[in-house]
Amino acid sequence: MAHNNAILRNKTIIQEILSADPQFILDKVIEKKLITGREYTKLNSISKGDAEDLVIKLVDTLNNKGVQRQSEFIGVLQDEIVLETYPRLKDVEWGDSGSTASSSSLKRSAERSLSKDAPETKSQKTEDKYPITSKPTGLCVIINNENFHDKTNRSGTEKDAESLADVFSWLGFQVLMCKDQTASDIAQVTKLLAALKDLAGLQTFKLEEWSDGRFTTLSVLPQHGDAFVCCVLSHGAEKVVLGVDGKKRPISEITSAFNGTHCSALLGKPKVFFIQACQGHSLQPGYVADDLTFEMQEQDTPQLVFIPAEADFLVAMATVEKYQAVRHTVNGSWFIQSLSYLSAAMETLEEDLHEYVQLPDHKMERRCHMVQRDDRMMVDRITTAGEEVTRQSDSYCLSAVRGLLSEGSSMLLMRVMALRRAVPETLTLPSLHQGPQLRQTTFRSLGLKHLAVGPETLEVFGVERAVEAPGEVPALWRCFFLADGHLASREQVGSPVTMRLLQLPPQLEKDAENDKPSFGKTPLVWEEDMEMHSMFLDRKEELMADHASYLRQHPELRHLLADFLQFLLIRKPDNVVHFAKEYFLPFGSQCSPETKS
Repeated sequence: MAHNNAILRNKTIIQEILSADPQFILDKVIEKKLITGREYTKLNSISKGDAEDLVIKLVDTLNNKGVQRQSEFIGVLQDEIVLETYPRLKDVEWGDSGSTASSSSLKRSAERSLSKDAPETKSQKTEDKYPITSKPTGLCVIINNENFHDKTNRSGTEKDAESLADVFSWLGFQVLMCKDQTASDIAQVTKLLAALKDLAGLQTFKLEEWSDGRFTTLSVLPQHGDAFVCCVLSHGAEKVVLGVDGKKRPISEITSAFNGTHCSALLGKPKVFFIQACQGHSLQPGYVADDLTFEMQEQDTPQLVFIPAEADFLVAMATVEKYQAVRHTVNGSWFIQSLSYLSAAMETLEEDLHEYVQLPDHKMERRCHMVQRDDRMMVDRITTAGEEVTRQSDSYCLSAVRGLLSEGSSMLLMRVMALRRAVPETLTLPSLHQGPQLRQTTFRSLGLKHLAVGPETLEVFGVERAVEAPGEVPALWRCFFLADGHLASREQVGSPVTMRLLQLPPQLEKDAENDKPSFGKTPLVWEEDMEMHSMFLDRKEELMADHASYLRQHPELRHLLADFLQFLLIRKPDNVVHFAKEYFLPFGSQCSPETKS
């Protein structure tokens, strides 16, 4: 831990020195392969005007990569070329004996910090005395069941685990994984992970930590951080996952181990669960559904004075109840892989495109795979036309493919334009059509016209899409859409193939569309509602205090009630209410004669 302590001791000075030219040190660490291409892209995207923020995040990223990376980073800082760029680094001492930066360097740093006419605050003094160490964004735990006791295995699940580890470590999470857990093991390991107090107990479940692109033995007790993610990769059934022993563990028991009751450290923090497991035995049938319209309604949110134990949960399932989850035996599951392809900034990190046309005597298929590597987008394309297959590989600068438009997304974009019946005049986006050169895609409105669809003639809205490159004849597509967004016709100028809608899609009847759904009333068990039960207890205590205060102010009431109860027990009437009425009747001096009679 000597290198870690050296970086933490000199963290403020390092950040101040490197902020003079952050791009140089960023290029140096990627050259030495101390950070990944994704991390470089993420750091490089920080505004040039915020040099200090870039350096802080760079140092924290390297500091979280373990002792080996910390040692290599210090080696980079002591390189001759780096010292020529940052001569003040020569004043920093990296000794293992606990030595800090030289007194002259510390003095200069302190003078520069205090030269901004800002008084030293109490928090600054506290931070100097107790340096804040960097910690991960949160904790990500992967329970990966691959080899079951019945000799079956879940081939491809290792790919899912690596994809999850790669993405969440890139997002700043500390990633742990335990493999081949029984149902009982899952229950025990989740309790240990909720407490995070017993390193030896965690090590008995062979927990491993993701570091430098691979899983290694866990040696330090992890921290919860500001968020928690749990990924369970296993077989399953309705509302349960299976241990490698084939026994069931309810998903609700896994999530409840981290609720506010059992894990106070995560109270009020987001907890996300990804369950890659079947929820039944049936395969879901596929349907082409019409667009659904969702109406958002604003509701007042009451001010709560407590956080419910089951709050702040998100459970994402690979499938719904009673249906199987699909997993490829080589490439892993679609659910986990698709989860791993987009960055937090919605950048495309990796994408697969597949389109095909199949007509009599004519078959054409295009596949395209795009992936970010360092600061470039790598594109591999395979085109099959009949028996002829062509392959092509190209790479593009990320800035050139920003907003890249694929065939599928262009159709969706045109459909939105048709629904709005408006086409932006200046909309130009890059696209890949044929060959390595990027094309520019533009759109133009074709206005309204009438088109025969079956026995009816309907009004349709047209959008023309042009894909062009300098010095080439543009490729044109003309599409017409119905009022509800359905594609009515599509043709490519110069092509003998034209697609036409021959039959109208089924429409919802207006009466059925306007019918309001009816919902059965669910009995309210207020004792099980935490908020209502808390309000009841608060009101109960309030009334008891109010009654006690009133009795203290009117002691005669106690004597009156005592006399009544004594008289009641002596007489033992059959009708207690009538007896009470007769007893208290003389006290009602303000009552009318009709009431007394």
